[in-house]
Amino acid sequence: MSTSTDGAAAPEQYLDGPDPVLRLAVDQPVQVCGRPENTAVRFQESLTAGYVHLRFPGASGGTEIGVRVDAAVSDWTSADFAAGNGTVLLTGDLVLDLQPVRCHAEIDVAGLAGTGRLAPATT
Repeated sequence: MSTSTDGAAAPEQYLDGPDPVLRLAVDQPVQVCGRPENTAVRFQESLTAGYVHLRFPGASGGTEIGVRVDAAVSDWTSADFAAGNGTVLLTGDLVLDLQPVRCHAEIDVAGLAGTGRLAPATT
């Protein structure tokens, strides 16, 4: 069994099941998908613009999502994008499979990768 950040056990069948929200509800690897190039500076531009593309490579062949950044909750003050180091705590919203969800990710700027998960959006 895998565990989410709140300590709740997630049955393994969720990780490969048909529901993408359940598959992405546990902490797992995540990668930044910068467009047109995947660099730390481009990642900073995406954060500032308020929209970031992320990829969950381990979710049934990979699932890419677009996240509307919640700047009030996200934190990239410890990141030095010009030097390519530090950590970004990214939180934002999206709709996946007709379900409103919130993305939580911790991303290392040097590798543009980290861990992330989705959770049901609260209203």
